Amino acid sequence: MEWIKQTIVLLVFWRRAVAEHIILKVGELPDVEAVGVYSFSEARSAAVTYQPAVALVEIPERRGEPAIEALAACDDIKEVVPLCKTVLLCPESDDESVQVCVDAKKAGSIDDFLFYDSSVYYTLSKLESLCP
Repeated sequence: MEWIKQTIVLLVFWRRAVAEHIILKVGELPDVEAVGVYSFSEARSAAVTYQPAVALVEIPERRGEPAIEALAACDDIKEVVPLCKTVLLCPESDDESVQVCVDAKKAGSIDDFLFYDSSVYYTLSKLESLCP
């Protein structure tokens, strides 16, 4: 029997319901599976365990420096899985988070970013386009 290696998409999300919906939809893609973790502190160990091809990291809408923390989670993932493509999911109403995403994309620290108001289908097409 020949085994087909699944491409893994790692979601690092705060909004569990949104993540579960995306995980369900990613599962409809051929040979792609999504897994979710729900805090930045879990990103590195999940990357070690699952060896994702793509990671979608949500910047939560909360006080503090959530964009910097999300970017650090992307760095953690890249450190253990260097070929993993990283994408930030950004609240479009948070100017500081948007600027962090733009700067990180320009610097090559992340592969792309999306806004919260992106449709699920656009998000899926972006993730699929980054899969090997």
